[in-house]
Amino acid sequence: MIGSGLSNSAAPGGTQDIFYSRKSIVPLPMIERAAGVMMWDEAGREFLDSSAGPMVSALGHGNPRVIEAMAAQARKLDYAYSRSPGIGPISPMPTGLPPPPVPASSA
Repeated sequence: MIGSGLSNSAAPGGTQDIFYSRKSIVPLPMIERAAGVMMWDEAGREFLDSSAGPMVSALGHGNPRVIEAMAAQARKLDYAYSRSPGIGPISPMPTGLPPPPVPASSA
């Protein structure tokens, strides 16, 4: 963190705690796994996921139907940037001709 003298690795709870005063820091547990509405930290302690996230509330962590739907979609298409100028019909194959020259800048 710039100007604070506190590096990310020096914060007691890691990067999550760099924005709080050192006097008020209570390190958060490092969550290792989750199932349904429960989470477990690296020490094996169990926590109720009380983050109020709509996905967890409605579906739970690790829902098999959601995992399969995600995997099925990833098998078809895992990523596409929709604003890319390359999205569109396939161009004809190159003819072997060099591209047109780029005009020289008049600046």
